[in-house]
Order: sequence, then structure tokens, then C-alpha cells
Amino acid sequence: MRLLKNNDEVLSTTSLLISEFDRYLNNVAGLAKTTRVTRCRNAREFLNWLVSSGSTALSAINLTHLSSFVQLRVTQVSLETTAVLQAA
Repeated sequence: MRLLKNNDEVLSTTSLLISEFDRYLNNVAGLAKTTRVTRCRNAREFLNWLVSSGSTALSAINLTHLSSFVQLRVTQVSLETTAVLQAA
């Protein structure tokens, strides 16, 4: 099972996941570049938060992780950004 653990692996895994996510948002969802940039930034912040919270197997990420991240982020950002996080 792949874990988000050491710095090199985290950078490589994060970059790959974000790149694949951006391709999906573009090719399947048909989202505009500005929307994709925002969603990819939020996804990168989520993955970085997971790593800072301790090693997490990618297959073990669940709604509890996402909910905890969103709850943390809404205390750190504006109401407009909160709405973007909820929509993503």
C-alpha cells in the first residue's frame, strides 16, 4: 500500500495526483482553467494537510478526513473561499 510518508514520495505522489485530477477536470468535467486551478490548489492543500497529520494510505482517505480539513480551512479563510471549498 502506498503511503504519503517521505518528502520525495509526497512530492511525486502529490504532483501525479494533482496532474491526473486536472486532466479529469478538463477532459471529463469540462471546467475552465481558472476553476481547475482553484480546485487543484484546494486538492494540493488537502493532500499536504493529510501528510502533516501523519502518514495516510491513499486508499484509506475517507469523508472524515475531508470533513476535518474543511472544518479547519473555514476557520482560516474568507466566506467567499469557504463557499468555493464547499462547492469543490
